Amino acid sequence: MRKLTFDEINKFEFKQSRFSFKADRIRKAVAELKPGEGLFVKNEESGSVHGPMQLLGKIKKATGMNYSCRTLRDGSGWVVVCNE
Repeated sequence: MRKLTFDEINKFEFKQSRFSFKADRIRKAVAELKPGEGLFVKNEESGSVHGPMQLLGKIKKATGMNYSCRTLRDGSGWVVVCNE
């Protein structure tokens, strides 16, 4: 183990996780929501068994916006609503 400089870190090539890519798409879409608007997230788009719920907590801490997330009864996905 050794400490790296900023230039050394930038020389590495990192793999893009399919989960982080999916979460990034959801994060961007949620950030664009205005109060009263919603977003439907399919299971396949989530990349997580828990859906976007954990991601919403992180977004709430960063932006101060309040979101609610509800699981659909048929299990096909979630609906995210911007409350503030």
